[in-house]
Amino acid sequence: MATGVASAIAGQMEPQAALDQVAKEWAEIVDRIGADTVRAAYASVVALEDNQ
Repeated sequence: MATGVASAIAGQMEPQAALDQVAKEWAEIVDRIGADTVRAAYASVVALEDNQ
């Protein structure tokens, strides 16, 4: 995601194109590791942030 944002800020990509690229890359990650893995990782981060 940071790469997409940086590309948009630097003017190397239009903002929408950068967002579309980030969304495509995210979908590829979810397809590769599975939505359940993503949910579990997110739940772990939220628990840490909540000091649980």
